[in-house]
Amino acid sequence: MVACGADLAELYWLALGSSLTVTEPAAMGGNFCTANDEAGKKLRWAKRRRQGVMVEVHMPYVAFCESCGVGVGGTA
Repeated sequence: MVACGADLAELYWLALGSSLTVTEPAAMGGNFCTANDEAGKKLRWAKRRRQGVMVEVHMPYVAFCESCGVGVGGTA
């Protein structure tokens, strides 16, 4: 399942130039709320431990500074 997710993330990068975070699936166990919480924790853990620098798209019409990632980017 994770190998399929890694392939999907690669295709996402090639097609859109953006990142996709993949993690182990959460066990359903009959309780959606518990599974949803577990999936959220796994996803946050994976996002914090990404390899390399990732530039995130925050809004489609606003560019953020690629150096600091906080300020609004300008045109050079």
